[in-house]
Parts: sequence; structure tokens; C-alpha cells
Amino acid sequence: MDNSRIITLSLPTPYPVGDANAYLLTDGLHHGLVDAGVAGDREYAALMTGLAAQGLAPADLEAVAITHAHQDHSGGAVRLAREHGVPLIMQEASYHQLIDQPRARLTWGRAMILYGVPEDLLVVWSRFFGGVRSLAAADLAPLSLRFVAPGESFRLGGMDLAPLPTPGHCPDHLCFLVQDRDTAFTGDHLLPAITPNPLLYFNPLNGFRRTRSLVDYLRSLDALAGAGVSRGLPGHGGEIACVTDRIAKAREHISKRTAKLAALVTEDPEASPFVLSTRLFTVSHPAEQYLALSETVAGLDLADPDRMAVMDQALCDS
Repeated sequence: MDNSRIITLSLPTPYPVGDANAYLLTDGLHHGLVDAGVAGDREYAALMTGLAAQGLAPADLEAVAITHAHQDHSGGAVRLAREHGVPLIMQEASYHQLIDQPRARLTWGRAMILYGVPEDLLVVWSRFFGGVRSLAAADLAPLSLRFVAPGESFRLGGMDLAPLPTPGHCPDHLCFLVQDRDTAFTGDHLLPAITPNPLLYFNPLNGFRRTRSLVDYLRSLDALAGAGVSRGLPGHGGEIACVTDRIAKAREHISKRTAKLAALVTEDPEASPFVLSTRLFTVSHPAEQYLALSETVAGLDLADPDRMAVMDQALCDS
């Protein structure tokens, strides 16, 4: 008899997105987590409280599986590994996103200038993301790591999980399909009320070239649709009752936004990506301004691909 259960732990974050979900998988004898929130003291204490409410301590966890390297999902996992020796399960691409990559930072700075970001805002962003990284893993080498490949199933908390690569929101994103349950842990790939940002990345596994985030994301929606699951357990918000419907809504949203961006490009072909982002979005928080630029650059891969190809080549040549 299958006694395994999935218990949602809603954990606070310091980010505009709000709470993040960690999922406790347990069959009463074996226990594991999918994602684990932020590494900060307040957020980590909430994770400990959630485990204690189920009669568990960190030592009871057989592993934490990470959907992606963003700190509101991986930070608490790395802290569990560092302080309690809990093994981490991820794909190798997540490892390369978690560790410090000086060349990626350098390429990012050059790209921001190329995209027309004002100098004062670039200073603010640099400080903000430096603070985010301080919550991350500085050195993963001493930790217990298991890299999983596509199609390589593993057992966690009494359940069999199959990793499904879903790059787009970030290049290392995985969904985990729960075998025989018609369910997927969708991380930030599929969310119940919003479409995730296709963020800017300069991929260390591809010569630090910029990822075509939105193009990748649309392909990954196809991959999740092809997995045939109905129920989604996302990284933020409540359960997704119908994955197919949510994918359709995400596609519709992207189509409308891309059309709006294409119109802005037609009106002002010389406008920088940053200027276009201020016309496409009305936001004032620095983090949201960065998300706006990320979405705009990603959208330009569809709305103005020739121009983005020229910019990408300029970055490679610099």
C-alpha cells in the first residue's frame, strides 16, 4: 500500500514574488524535500518550523531535490547541506549557476551597458544582486551532491521522480514528474497566476553566451505539455489543477506581450532595450525594473531577432 504524501511548506522570502513553496515528500519512513526556500535566518527558521510540525528534523531528510538555482528555491537546500549534511539532487547546470562565475558577471555588466541601462540604476542592480548572492552557496565542493540527467529517475520520500528539463525562466530549470501520480513539481516554470520571467543569463556551459530565454521557455512549455500530467505543484502559489489550461494561458499572455513589444519596435526602431522596457512595463522597484528588462530582451528574440543577433555578436566580440 502506498502511504506516501506530499505536504506543502509555504516559506517567506525577501523578494517581491512573496512566499515560496517547499514540498515535503514522505511515506512515514523516508522523507525528502523538493526545494527549500531562502537561506536567510528568518526564512530558514520557517523551514525548520515546518519540518518540526511534521515531527521531523534536518537529519531525517534523505535529500533535497532542487528545481533550479534561484535563491528562493535553492538557498535553504544549500544551508541544509552545509549545516546538516543533507544531500542535494540537481542537474549539473544548476551547480554552474550556483557557484561564482566572474566571467558571467563581467559579461552581464557589458550587456547592461549595451542595452542602455543608466549608470545609476546599474549600480543599484549590482548591489542588489550582490546581496542575493550572499545568501547563496559560495563553495559547493564539500557538500554531498548528486547530479541527475534527463530520463534518470530517482526515489525521494517513497516516490519515484523523473526530471524533465524545462529551461527558459533560467537555463538550469527542471520539473520533476511524479511517476504514477499524474503530478509534476513545476518550480517556476509553470505558476498558477502569473507567467514566469524569462530571465537574462550568460550560460557558462555555452561560452557565456546569452540564453534565448523566451524561445527556450516556449519549447519547455511543449515539453511539459507532452509529459501528459494534469496536476502541477508550483514554486509559488497554490496548486495548478489543470496543467494544460495553464500552459494555454501562458502562451496567450506571451503572444499578446510580444505583439505589443513588436509595435513599440516599429514605432521607434532605435530605442534601446532598456527604453523599450520602460514603455512595455510601468514599474519602479529596482528588482522589478530588472525583471522588465529581462522580459524585454527575451521578447526581442521574437519581436526583433536580427537586432538581438547583432547585440549578441557584439558581446561575444567584446
